Amino acid sequence: MSPVFSPALYKQRHQFVIDFVIKNKPKQVADLGCGECKLLKQLKFHRNIELLVGVDTNGAKIKKKM
Repeated sequence: MSPVFSPALYKQRHQFVIDFVIKNKPKQVADLGCGECKLLKQLKFHRNIELLVGVDTNGAKIKKKM
């Protein structure tokens, strides 16, 4: 089965959030359902973010990936 979205939908979502952070410079960002923490890893380099939080139902997975 070929992907429906190109690029993958999660990558489009991540890029939307990154663009939003660049434009609006929020001090706090929460990633709900962060899974493997890919978005968090990208956002940690934005200096204007003072608090970066990831939430997922699989806590062990978060600890392993961060």
